[in-house]
Amino acid sequence: MAVLLIVAAARLRLLDFPLERDEGEYAYAGQLILQGIPPYELACNMKFPGTYLAYAGIMAVFGQTPAGIHFGLLLMTTATALMLFWLGRKTLDEMAGAVAATSYALLAAGTSMLGTSGHATHFCAFFATAGLCLMWRVRQQENYFLLAAGGALFGTAVLMKQHAVFIAAWTGLSFAFSKFFFSRDPSGKRIAAVAIYGCSMLAPLGLCCLWLWRAGVFGKFKFWTFDYAREYASGVPLAAAPVFFWNNLTWVMTGGMLLWLL
Repeated sequence: MAVLLIVAAARLRLLDFPLERDEGEYAYAGQLILQGIPPYELACNMKFPGTYLAYAGIMAVFGQTPAGIHFGLLLMTTATALMLFWLGRKTLDEMAGAVAATSYALLAAGTSMLGTSGHATHFCAFFATAGLCLMWRVRQQENYFLLAAGGALFGTAVLMKQHAVFIAAWTGLSFAFSKFFFSRDPSGKRIAAVAIYGCSMLAPLGLCCLWLWRAGVFGKFKFWTFDYAREYASGVPLAAAPVFFWNNLTWVMTGGMLLWLL
């Protein structure tokens, strides 16, 4: 709690900090949504529209100002840290939960992670962590409703930014592997559980596509988030991946060197 309060105090001092580049994009798209204008009609980007919708929700509650956006971010990162504490305590012990929560709170607010700004990765982390908490509950006592909710949360994380698909896929494959190789349930029940997770994970994207199709912007959505994004990503040769990875890793670690050493 002491670490969370210290981080919150630092974030509160920076509530009125001007919007960063990506924040301006998200806030503008969120503002258009509040005005009834769907994403990709007037403002386009390669990302899925989840973060735009999240910004619209934050601004609807806390106001269309930098302070309102950053206060919503503060609440979200604090909730993520608390969920990590719960998850760490359940999987290992209370110390593990405290280390996980405090490490996340510090790193998520660090300048090397652009933590003072509300980036899509913050929203991915929130929904993915919530999904992990529900999947832990499912692991203890299988419940189809909790399983569907967990899959939907991972699907929502993907809506925040496409990169979260790796987390969602890893969770789904891990769950399917445990079901088919370690569960003693009848085969029909195992298949049903895996199908529920898969369908619920795809549901957020499916509903989003339906909404954008009804709004008449599905063609633009597909172009920007699939066609253009694929061409954009293919501009980096695979052979350069290790160099990019090392440069980014050292950049991230340098900003929190004491924490990484610990």
